Amino acid sequence: MKTKGLVVALGVLCCAFFTIGEGLEPVTLRLNWIPGGDHCFYYVAKELGFYESNGLDVTIERGQGSGDTVKRVELGTVDIGLADTGTVVVARSQGAKVKVIAIIYSQSPNGIKTRRDTGITCPKDLEGHTVGVPPGDAQRVLWPALAAANGIDMNKVTLVNIKPGAKAQSLAARVVDAVFDWIVGNVQYWQAGLGRDELVIIPWAAWGVNPYGNAIIASEKTIEERPDMLRRFLDATMKAWQWSLLHPDEAIEIFTNYNPEVPPLAALVRFVDDARNLVDCEQVRLHVLGWIDHDRMVETVNNINEYFEVERPVTAEEMYTTAFLPHYALPPLDQLPTVDELWERWKAER
Repeated sequence: MKTKGLVVALGVLCCAFFTIGEGLEPVTLRLNWIPGGDHCFYYVAKELGFYESNGLDVTIERGQGSGDTVKRVELGTVDIGLADTGTVVVARSQGAKVKVIAIIYSQSPNGIKTRRDTGITCPKDLEGHTVGVPPGDAQRVLWPALAAANGIDMNKVTLVNIKPGAKAQSLAARVVDAVFDWIVGNVQYWQAGLGRDELVIIPWAAWGVNPYGNAIIASEKTIEERPDMLRRFLDATMKAWQWSLLHPDEAIEIFTNYNPEVPPLAALVRFVDDARNLVDCEQVRLHVLGWIDHDRMVETVNNINEYFEVERPVTAEEMYTTAFLPHYALPPLDQLPTVDELWERWKAER
């Protein structure tokens, strides 16, 4: 890739006003999980000096699940976190003083994955079939919402307990007819033998259940005491997100330099899948990257209040603030490869 000159030049430009580490405000960002292509723009912001040019020395920590990240943000052991919005709703119902300051996934990542030979093309078709899902999976908890929205008789659907890492293999081996899984990041299904022609993906968002997904969060204490830091952090992050969407190959090269254990093509597939299926939506196109829509937050909160074990009902108003969002528009996604193109690239590399 012809990226090194561009990356170096931008890095030098963005770092011109700061000596590395000198006079910078330390900030710790905790991810929701192990680093993947969906996290590339945080590393871009770090590598190209966007954080430094905003006076920040940002440390990126891998996560161990959204629940753990929310707890650490609430306790103040990390400054900013990336976590599932539904998890934040549940935490607030239990007293956590944490808010969403930017939305990453405007569309729900929840989905049904099945094989074409099952004949399942919509949620109602699950009747009479088996669905693999781990016992503690969030989609299992929200399953009654999908059933209610689509007139599904839950007694006619058999849920089969499987391990979280066994979804692709269980579906490919015909242990189950379908699985509940995120609609993005399908390289493991390709590896299990379910290609673009065999794998059918049914987004819950298209069938009446569309809670917000991952979000950037901060504690109310940090919001009150360090508002300028949050503005500078979001400015650099959204700038890097926009840059990454315009330069996907370069962004993935930067990401894999920090995380060499992640195959570049798998990282690119995840980033492209996220951008096209979870980020791009009317509200974000009309506003800015990270936009938080009130009606969508109401929908999210209502879903969680009804189907999760919340200690008290949470309101949409208490969940978020848009005070720190900068004005970085979602760029056209024409320059991104399609998932079909990436599938062909993946086949050629086998």
